[in-house]
Amino acid sequence: HVRVSVNVSPAQLLFEEFVHVLRRALQHSRLRADRLEVEITETALLESSDTPRTVLNAIRALGVGVAMDDFGTGYSSLSLLQGFPFSRIKIDRSFVGGLGEDRKSTAIVRSVIGLCESLGIPVIAEGVETATQREALATERCGELQGFLFSRPVPSYSLGAWLAN
Repeated sequence: HVRVSVNVSPAQLLFEEFVHVLRRALQHSRLRADRLEVEITETALLESSDTPRTVLNAIRALGVGVAMDDFGTGYSSLSLLQGFPFSRIKIDRSFVGGLGEDRKSTAIVRSVIGLCESLGIPVIAEGVETATQREALATERCGELQGFLFSRPVPSYSLGAWLAN
């Protein structure tokens, strides 16, 4: 039931060979494709060529998810939502950090969640560090939360024990 998320650089999306590398990694690790999600930032999609779109469509065809990381911090997020095959949107921590203290942060988070709900795209809020933020996100019906409130980063060798807890 655990999903593995991997950050992908803009440079990797410029080479169609990246899809073959990803396929080999899935075969080698024996991880089901639907349990892998690549995370990209808006910067990766601002390239003028069609290659990033082609690569992302091929990644989705493998069954791998594609999440837009740091949503809301770039220039063209809304047009990217319309034109790329995202399986998840991650609300940037800069908006989550103000929840419960800044009405503008709350309005932005509420709007992003509502927009994504309308588009049928799940949302994850990153940078959740306080119970107040967790409660505010629950009130706004945010489906997934990520941050130090739940766990600090753990080394891969101790992940099994962490998951067992």
